[in-house]
Amino acid sequence: MSPPDETTWTQIAGPSVVIDDVNDPQSAVFGMIGGNSYQFRFSANCTSDTQIVTVNVEPITQAQA
Repeated sequence: MSPPDETTWTQIAGPSVVIDDVNDPQSAVFGMIGGNSYQFRFSANCTSDTQIVTVNVEPITQAQA
């Protein structure tokens, strides 16, 4: 019997953030800051293929009062 498929998220670029559950394909990420780009690698133990995901967070703008 083969082991179950396991997926993993790994941050590979950008300021440090917290990945809530690195093994959950739909995991939440906390601590992103506006004006930065982040890259994550998504991999699975059932294949040698990986996917790179880039997230660009727009800078926070202040409303004109």
